[in-house]
Amino acid sequence: MKKIWFALSLAVVSIALVSCGSAPSDAVVPQEQYDSLKSQYEALQSDYSSLQTEYDSIKSDLDSANKQVEDLLLMAEEEESKDAPVSVDVLVYDDEYVEIRFIGCELDRDDEQLVFMATNKTDSELTFQSGTMAIDGLSLGYVSGSDSVASQSKGKVRFETEEEFPTMAPSTISGTIKVIDFEKTIWGSQSYEVPFTNLDVAQ
Repeated sequence: MKKIWFALSLAVVSIALVSCGSAPSDAVVPQEQYDSLKSQYEALQSDYSSLQTEYDSIKSDLDSANKQVEDLLLMAEEEESKDAPVSVDVLVYDDEYVEIRFIGCELDRDDEQLVFMATNKTDSELTFQSGTMAIDGLSLGYVSGSDSVASQSKGKVRFETEEEFPTMAPSTISGTIKVIDFEKTIWGSQSYEVPFTNLDVAQ
């Protein structure tokens, strides 16, 4: 608004100066009036230049702030995308007794979980437990979770950890899953372990 006012003022004073300069030779324009108009014109020109500089500076700052906001929003979107749980389906292990597949990370309230789909091919109930696991090379410390799957069926097996997951969409996972037959009816020992190291689970 100030910029428009200065521009209009400059126009008015310029017209007045031109009128003085183009007046008929017999018209007498007091020197004092001319000098006053000229002084006003020069002052307005100076003020307009200062205002233009101030406007350019403010516009530059505003453009820079808008760019920072855009960058922050983009980073937030990328972070949200990275941390969003992703469903996958990757074979971890398969034998005559079980098939184990990694199907992703899930949130149960505030608890982060590594989730597997276990298929029990036997006629006995099997239980699945785990030692520590790692996501993208970061060990997750103590792991809790013990899920059983009925005979000739499949079900989800979930493991929770004390450490916060570095991401909910891992590229690799490592760990060990223990397959347990508490009834000791299938094989000689009560259990056996299924280890996996840097298993590629990127979607």
